[in-house]
Amino acid sequence: ISHSLYYVTLGKSSINETSKNDQTFAVEKIISHESFNGDTFDNDIALLKLKSQNGMCAIESKFVHPICLPSKHLILPENTQCEISGYGMEIEFSPFYSKILKEARVNLISQQKCRSPEYYGKKLTENMLCAAHRNWKEDACKVSKQNH
Repeated sequence: ISHSLYYVTLGKSSINETSKNDQTFAVEKIISHESFNGDTFDNDIALLKLKSQNGMCAIESKFVHPICLPSKHLILPENTQCEISGYGMEIEFSPFYSKILKEARVNLISQQKCRSPEYYGKKLTENMLCAAHRNWKEDACKVSKQNH
């Protein structure tokens, strides 16, 4: 993957609008997981090294917060509350993505439950997390709360 084609904008809450909260950086390097499988999306994760602007890094604000990477062998128990956000599809199987950043609080679901045929079956691998709202009204694909 050529990193020179990509930019990352931090603090952005709407795809179609630019705001003073936006901080845009060129991607200097993409580090893809060595075992990524494009058919199953197993190990679908990458690190992006951002190119600093004039020696400056991202500025922490109400809209931009640093995160810590978890330890290598961290195992989170079922029902751990997580926060998700993104511009994903608002309706399952919709061809349209949200233009506004959405967020939700969801709980982790056990691998056993998520791998059952009524949920995700064989689509879920050992390297994936499964999380949703208790009544499945929100999950990583269906997020109802707007982030403003």
